[in-house]
Amino acid sequence: MSTQLPATPDPGLEAPSTIPPAPPSAEHAYHLSIRTNYPDIAKLVQYGRYAEMITACENLEISVPDDTHPTRLLVNVPLVLANLILDDIPAAHFALKRLPPALGSSPLPQALAALIVSIGERKYQDVHSRIAAVLFIAKDTSVVEPELGLLVESMASTLQSKLRSGVVDLLSRAYSSIPASVATVFLDLPPDRIATELPSWRYDVATSSYTPLTANPNARPLGKAATLSNFDDAVAGAVHIEGVL
Repeated sequence: MSTQLPATPDPGLEAPSTIPPAPPSAEHAYHLSIRTNYPDIAKLVQYGRYAEMITACENLEISVPDDTHPTRLLVNVPLVLANLILDDIPAAHFALKRLPPALGSSPLPQALAALIVSIGERKYQDVHSRIAAVLFIAKDTSVVEPELGLLVESMASTLQSKLRSGVVDLLSRAYSSIPASVATVFLDLPPDRIATELPSWRYDVATSSYTPLTANPNARPLGKAATLSNFDDAVAGAVHIEGVL
């Protein structure tokens, strides 16, 4: 019985070589770059280093082509919120406007656009509802990536706290007392939270009003008639006085 030898390779044929993978497209490369850098962006937000985060996002944005992939929201949305936290409304506006129209018209950018308008026009009676709309969309994982949603929740809450502090400071400069019913409207907080979260205001049971502990000698009482209808007038007066001081 003869032993069958293995076939001898034909010297005229080359052994098949492994086909190298195709180089990643430019689109894939920048998506990967954004996702690779996103944890660093989130960490800067965690430590409140918003100026550094803005620089990182802007440097990353330079390499992003003008397309409609939602990955770009991981850069521009934090950029918008960081600028709002630092009170740079024009920069926040332009960071949003740089999104391609198809992305800019999606739910989260639209909610941010409405928020920017309310803050820019000092329509503080609308700000809290605008932030609530942003938070509502951020929690919808069918619309926003979970990682981005969590970051938006954190940054929007920080922004809301900062805006409340700003309103408290302005009203404290402008008014010697603020009715409790009005304060709840101004700050979108129930009375029990105002009492615990605003140590700079003392509650007067007799008048049902709050008195700033550091009073401005030129301040006047804020009347109980100050409701949503003339909210802007009250805050505008405070803004005017701040500019004079």
